[in-house]
Amino acid sequence: MAPLGNGLGNVVHILAVLERHECLVLVEGEEVSEKMRAEFERWAVADNKWLIDQDSFGNYIYGFVRDAWGSWQMSRASIEVKLPRFDDYPASIELEMQKSLREVLEPIGLKVTP
Repeated sequence: MAPLGNGLGNVVHILAVLERHECLVLVEGEEVSEKMRAEFERWAVADNKWLIDQDSFGNYIYGFVRDAWGSWQMSRASIEVKLPRFDDYPASIELEMQKSLREVLEPIGLKVTP
């Protein structure tokens, strides 16, 4: 993907990557955890043809699925996005752009650094 220029291309690229890979990661909050579990289950069933049966507590019955779920969560917990700088823009616009990016990235569980 070709950058659009002046740092905005970095933002568009980050969002395009997230959209293409539908990245979700482990963070506090039930909504994100449910989204992440749904993504894991789609992968487990579609790509691996695993049975994802759960017990009454919501734990996966099969040990290898439980292990994969734990690994899935831990792998996403380590993803961190460093926000690009927008040096060619006035400070107020830079802050607004970074705020907008945070509002997109943090709800899906990505750790964001300034």
